[in-house]
Amino acid sequence: MHIHLSKKLEKLLKKFTDKKSSELDSSRLGKWNATVFYVDRKKCLFFLNAQTTYSFILVNVMAKDYPNLHKKIKEELYEQLSYDGILLGPDFYSELIGGIRFLPTDADRRALGFINYKLDIINHFLSIESISVDLLCHRLNSDFFNTGPGPRYQNMTTPIEEMKRVVEEIQGD
Repeated sequence: MHIHLSKKLEKLLKKFTDKKSSELDSSRLGKWNATVFYVDRKKCLFFLNAQTTYSFILVNVMAKDYPNLHKKIKEELYEQLSYDGILLGPDFYSELIGGIRFLPTDADRRALGFINYKLDIINHFLSIESISVDLLCHRLNSDFFNTGPGPRYQNMTTPIEEMKRVVEEIQGD
């Protein structure tokens, strides 16, 4: 799983960022983008799949968590997928995610636009603690978006449905 970090997040995870961004062994789920934001002085990490716009959040991340961040990411993504009704067996999930690599920013304008849009929605909530993080992410993943060119409303789907489609394609292989 390749995660392209924002400049701010890259500064925080300097030691753990792989400077060589070779795309030779990309993840089966495609690339991910991540950024950092703060709610009530708590550091939160926001992750977005560039292909499906599926997202999840890690809340209250501290510097002591950085060495185990790979494990926390895998656990939170699994929990969010399950919450959204995308049920995967542990073996298939491990194969699907593979190893996690942190890469420098790729300046993907489409992904950055979706991240900014979803962070703006999050900012409308007074604090992360006022709503369950899983429920918040579920709501973010239930927003419609256009998957391709053509008439504006012809290719509308949700990130949950798009992620289900991608996972089903991979399972069919």
